[in-house]
Amino acid sequence: MNNKSFWVSAPDIFKVLWLYVAGIISLLVMYFLLTEVDQGIDVLIQTGEKVSSGVASVIAAILWAYIVWYSCRLLAFAKKDKDTGVSEYLLEIMPRLLAFNCFVCIQVSIFSLPTFYGFPFEKLLVLVLLHNVYYFILNQWFARGKTYAMAAGLVCIIAAIAIYGYLAFKNLDKRGTYEQHKFWLPLLGAAFFIIETLSVRIFTWHKIKITESAKTTEGGSRSYSKIIAKYFREEFAVSERKDIAVFIYVAVFATLFYCTAIFNIGFASKMGPMASVMLALAVLTGFCNFVSYFSIRLKWNLFLTVLILAIIVGKFHDPYEVRTVDAIGKSFYKNRPDEKTFLYRWIKKREHFIDKRVAEGGKFDAYIVISDGGASRAGNWVCSVLSSLQDSSAARDSNDVFSDHLLAIAGASGGTVGNATFYSMMRARQEGLLHGPFSAHAATFFSSDFLTFTLARLGGLDLLRHILPIRHIMDRSGALETALATGSDDPIINTQIERPLSQVLDTSGALPALFITTTRVQDGMPCILGSTQLPPNSQRRDVTKLLDTMNKDIRFATAVILSSRFPYISPAGSIRQQYFVDGGYVDNAGSGIMLDFVEGIYDLTQQGPETASPMIDTFEKLWQHVNLHMIHIYNSPTYKAEFDRINPLTNDLMNPVITLAGLQGSSTHIYTANLRHYFNLFNHDTASGVIKYSLYDPVKTDEEGYPMSWAISGYQLERMHRRLAAVNTEQKNVFWFLGK
Repeated sequence: MNNKSFWVSAPDIFKVLWLYVAGIISLLVMYFLLTEVDQGIDVLIQTGEKVSSGVASVIAAILWAYIVWYSCRLLAFAKKDKDTGVSEYLLEIMPRLLAFNCFVCIQVSIFSLPTFYGFPFEKLLVLVLLHNVYYFILNQWFARGKTYAMAAGLVCIIAAIAIYGYLAFKNLDKRGTYEQHKFWLPLLGAAFFIIETLSVRIFTWHKIKITESAKTTEGGSRSYSKIIAKYFREEFAVSERKDIAVFIYVAVFATLFYCTAIFNIGFASKMGPMASVMLALAVLTGFCNFVSYFSIRLKWNLFLTVLILAIIVGKFHDPYEVRTVDAIGKSFYKNRPDEKTFLYRWIKKREHFIDKRVAEGGKFDAYIVISDGGASRAGNWVCSVLSSLQDSSAARDSNDVFSDHLLAIAGASGGTVGNATFYSMMRARQEGLLHGPFSAHAATFFSSDFLTFTLARLGGLDLLRHILPIRHIMDRSGALETALATGSDDPIINTQIERPLSQVLDTSGALPALFITTTRVQDGMPCILGSTQLPPNSQRRDVTKLLDTMNKDIRFATAVILSSRFPYISPAGSIRQQYFVDGGYVDNAGSGIMLDFVEGIYDLTQQGPETASPMIDTFEKLWQHVNLHMIHIYNSPTYKAEFDRINPLTNDLMNPVITLAGLQGSSTHIYTANLRHYFNLFNHDTASGVIKYSLYDPVKTDEEGYPMSWAISGYQLERMHRRLAAVNTEQKNVFWFLGK
């Protein structure tokens, strides 16, 4: 068989696909992220909101396409030496198609956005096929002659610019609004269409150039270096020695570009997550193809060698230890108040409020808060809800604000981030550092990009940690902590989150009890970091006791991320060989620890005369004048899920994983339902006993989703802001200060 023939056999196809598997996977990953994953879709929207992100994405896409193309081309020449029976046509055409589709996937993804046409998979597939047909047609045009080809290519570019220009013009009025991506993304799509057209011209020119180079040097002198001659066959070394040098320079530049995002959080934020992902794919694809190339040349599986090395290094080195700081003074955690003492202090701090309400013939309203997880989506929603309540109450009476009525706050994952941000503002206000509305600080904080700096570590140094014992450079969880603590433009919140946890938590009763949930990996035990000792009836574990045994402390940001370590963005963090992950694995709302807390309150109300003491007397005397409410802030769709049939193969292979994933929601539901029971004991006004703040409208079953990510587009932030205004309108009859 002529191995340059267009017709190829099935074995040839599989061989070539396996050879280029790194480039193929990188392309499929990008397609999947930008069209099927809410976080990736929102990342694309963000790219249309910042000029710096748009420019960086264009540069990153060019680097990604170039490295995919030429690193795969190197593999092709290595494969030709070792397996002369493989179709040369496939070996040559596949690197170009992969590089071409690096630009196609971004254009197709723009059309699939819910804010544009929301194309389903079938239509997206048609668009991809049409683009690839365009590649083959354009390739033939360029091969026939410059004048004819350039004219035809120019016509295609003009047609594409007309289509994209129409989309941009239609959304001209969106510039400067929260929907500005509808104007800028079509322009970005036009740029990528021009680039993809030029790329075909470059591929054609390159093929002609190397063909002529091979002819002119045939039988002549060999001027290529000994290094190139050693690792590349003669034909390749002669015709492409300059191209190899250019590739090395480009690869080094892309790596340095990517490393800048790894080590400079400001640069990472300006670059944006989409550019970061494409650069990561470029570097990883280049690295994998580099290893594959030398595996072929050396006849040794270097991937297997790397895997064995990672297993050996992992026996002696833990790359994901939780970052700690030295403890200051005596053990803060050991001396925290128990629940009874904290409640006594909390009530004494508010005795004048309670007396005032009793004199008016009413009760003092107190609130506990549980907050569902969901990365920055949950963080922003939770903090926005609490901040709006704080600001509304302050507008009514600055001496009687919502935070004065908060008894305890608990959450998991992103809900913890929202709780912690609000707690930071309360702490700053207590110290006289924060004045004015909380909502403005919250909006500034959550408009920040916490994702890019984290992603850079995920696709870079964290892979090397498995074969190199890197200890003094933070992992991706540490990067996420740093992004939370220093990555926003709000210094008030940054200052608090960067402080040691023991310096932030208040135990005087002036601020509410704060519970940060996490889960121990080895036994699935729910664990807590909190401002009080665990309630006496709780079976949970207190993580801070581990810190005491080490005479160590952790930053507030570290504690918050310990509750938000969800794979694969954040690995399990280890403290003395105990590993901790997202609190949402067991309880995604913090309702479990809050159930323990409220049961403790109920037990205290049942104390008989034989347990009388000044503390208990004060507690019982005042508690009868307190009306307790629960605020549940959740950010997942509220409509009832439909159960689909499980494929028998999936049943055999994946049913443990599916069951464990479902347990998260069911355990949260059970804890929350049990928690609601106690509010009938403390609050006879059942209409306001449990107050719900849902991000999703329970009436709409086809509502556009909100991304669960560590970076949120301005478009989604505005949608959340509008939803909050609607929910607050619904709650005017519940809170005495809303709408006043």
